[in-house]
Amino acid sequence: MTDTFIQVTKGAEPAETRTAACGAFRWNRQNSLDRGRLVGLLQRHEIVFYEDFRAHGHEFELIRRPTPAPGTPTGRPPSNDFWWFVGDRAVQTELKRPEPSDRDGDARDLGIRIKRSIRKSARAAAEHPVPCRKACFVIDLGERMIPDGLLEMLGRYNGLVRAGHMISPLIDEIWVWSRGRLHAVDLE
Repeated sequence: MTDTFIQVTKGAEPAETRTAACGAFRWNRQNSLDRGRLVGLLQRHEIVFYEDFRAHGHEFELIRRPTPAPGTPTGRPPSNDFWWFVGDRAVQTELKRPEPSDRDGDARDLGIRIKRSIRKSARAAAEHPVPCRKACFVIDLGERMIPDGLLEMLGRYNGLVRAGHMISPLIDEIWVWSRGRLHAVDLE
């Protein structure tokens, strides 16, 4: 996805030039994070998250996107987004960012959107012909505040799966990143 610009000034650079310059800037920022390991550009919010995550002392390494095997009709196999180094553990982690909404202050609405995103990702990865386990999720809220009750609502994820209310693999960890702080979700 490329950035789009609106030309409002006579004699301004053509949009293609500005788009290419912006892409090069993003590519340089990404290279400072992953040293060229990925295929294609990260989305802007991903770059911001990874820069902020690293600035707050978290160690990680981005995972190279797998390429499809020749003749495979299923497309690219699923993968997690990054290895997160926590103490003596290296955890494959999936990054999710719910789209901002005017209802973000409503824990129920935001929680439903987050759970839906986790379920869709974990299920698709598990059911793919070349399966991948997605068991650790970091939810990036950026500068948005965590609404009251959201962490508790997300903590019921595995309970809902066990009770048959959601069809999804069980997951091991959910973390919420908000305003430069990482919050653990206590899963049932």
